[in-house]
Amino acid sequence: MKNQTRLYLIPTALSPEDTPHRQVMDVLPTIDVFICERIRTTRRWLRSAISDYDIDGRTFLEFDKHKKQYPMRQIESLWKQRKVCGLTSEAGTPAVADPGFQVVAAAHRKDIPVIPLPGNNSLILSLMASGLNGNQFTYHGYFPIKDKPFEQTISRILPTIRQGYTQIFIETPFRNLKTMESLIRYLPDETYLSVSSAIGFPESRSNTKKVKEWKKMDFTYLNKVPAVYVIGSQQVHRRKKKK
Repeated sequence: MKNQTRLYLIPTALSPEDTPHRQVMDVLPTIDVFICERIRTTRRWLRSAISDYDIDGRTFLEFDKHKKQYPMRQIESLWKQRKVCGLTSEAGTPAVADPGFQVVAAAHRKDIPVIPLPGNNSLILSLMASGLNGNQFTYHGYFPIKDKPFEQTISRILPTIRQGYTQIFIETPFRNLKTMESLIRYLPDETYLSVSSAIGFPESRSNTKKVKEWKKMDFTYLNKVPAVYVIGSQQVHRRKKKK
């Protein structure tokens, strides 16, 4: 092919215990440019993955948190130069619950080949561990901060939960306890709430309980640790047989 430019989607570690997939290790030496959420995090991860990796020989571009965008002009210029690029996230899979989707969309518009690589994703791992419906689910991002919008969000998702659709949320670690208090206040007692915390770390825990059971539990272990919230029912929805 004339155009050797690629955009590799490179999952990074969820914890220091994570080892990159073999395909990731094979690709890393071919990358010219790393498009990062934070350069420092990506550089640290590269050093842990390959101790003698030539970091200084690579170009690093960072997401602008104030403008909420990547430096697309620079990225597109490097694509024109046929540079091989790798997109990374702060932790886990890029472009899923992550602003990297902007770069992926731009690559498709420019007909740049997009190649996703295997690795851990905390949302999928939490769904796997929940015991709730993994066939039909919706990811919502962060919970609203204020009480009224939070209550309205719960009211909005309840009908779909009753239909068997699983709902997935994340939260800022320091807000976990407040979020748990709100969830057990606004969710019906019979609703299942699964919380997976510190995924990838030795202290990782996944608990799936009815809300009425969570009300009796000590969930202070969730304070200031990364967590994913999966809400749903354990009803099995079967397709009706055609007569």
